[in-house]
Amino acid sequence: MLEYFKSNLKIARDFKEILEIDLQDLKRERPNIIESWKYYQEFIRICEELDREQVS
Repeated sequence: MLEYFKSNLKIARDFKEILEIDLQDLKRERPNIIESWKYYQEFIRICEELDREQVS
């Protein structure tokens, strides 16, 4: 799944927006749970890298 997002920036961004909305309460109340999600953290890192590449 992460490899797919690496090559499909639009879909990765759309998915990230959905997750931001759906996870906002959990992020506020229990950020330690979100921080423990290894693949979610990797997904966020991939999105940030893709955004940086898009800007340069």
